[in-house]
Amino acid sequence: MNESILKLSKYLSTNFLVKISQQKTIVPLYHIISDENVPHVKHLYAVKSKKDFINDLDFLLKNFTPVSFHDFYNSLNTGNNIKKPAFLLTFDDGLKEFYTVVAPILKHKGIPAICFLNSGFIDNKALFYRYKVSLLIDYIQENKLHKMVSNAFPLIFKANNKIIETLLKIQYIDSYLLDQIALKIGLSFTDFLRTEQPYLTNFQIKELICEGFSFGAHSIDHPLYADLSLENQLYQTQNSVISICQQFKLNYKAFAFPFTDTGINSNFFTQIYQENFADITFGTAGLKTDLYNKNIQRIPLEQGNKSAKSIINTEIIKALLRTCLGKNKVLHLY
Repeated sequence: MNESILKLSKYLSTNFLVKISQQKTIVPLYHIISDENVPHVKHLYAVKSKKDFINDLDFLLKNFTPVSFHDFYNSLNTGNNIKKPAFLLTFDDGLKEFYTVVAPILKHKGIPAICFLNSGFIDNKALFYRYKVSLLIDYIQENKLHKMVSNAFPLIFKANNKIIETLLKIQYIDSYLLDQIALKIGLSFTDFLRTEQPYLTNFQIKELICEGFSFGAHSIDHPLYADLSLENQLYQTQNSVISICQQFKLNYKAFAFPFTDTGINSNFFTQIYQENFADITFGTAGLKTDLYNKNIQRIPLEQGNKSAKSIINTEIIKALLRTCLGKNKVLHLY
């Protein structure tokens, strides 16, 4: 099935697929664009180069009209649909490359975007636990420390040939283990934050806002929400939204789920909308509609070496098939 869809996605034009699907708006998602070595990311997912990103943007501009977050939200809020096929460009995690690499390209092409920030990481105050995992993998491989790590932590690593796989499986609740391993092998996350400054600073964010870019919240420190209690889900959401709105004087409350909104039940959505914790939220389920019209599903475009055309065409075909089967809506009935 997937191979057949992939073949179709190569031969059918995006314009044709958009017309038959009546897909008016898509919301692509990226994290980082870079031609440099990014050890905190490279072991987690493929990093798109500037050239590939520009190719993606040229494809999007050929088939869709770029819209700002404000126009997108106003359309959703008023019920006045955007008439032309459009795209809202989004970025997660608030990495510095949004300022140094992405923003200059977008300004040159006249494309607006919204970037979602983890309130606990702005100004490089702390580091996402998955980025710690990637840094550890990079450091262990570069210095050939597999045996040392395996011997030092026998309860964590059963065999030294499984160290990388084990590190990649460490979850938010056990992230303290990453600090212990780093201390043992002489890797300082604090030094990395100070010297590399992987995240946007307060000054950079304010400058980007003045240039027309939008920002939203992405939780405090990027946990997988499905692993949290409802109370902690609400805490992470409310506090990150309030912090970012106050810090940057935003008059809107936008929130994007860290990782995914899969496994989040209706109690969460009912409370955040009723209590006005957020005006609009974003998931990562691809080209699907949602039980809650204020929860917008996005299309991740960092999928190995796949182009935006391949990913988006495939998503449209899948959405058409799921719609025919009555299975293209995220229901949050967990």
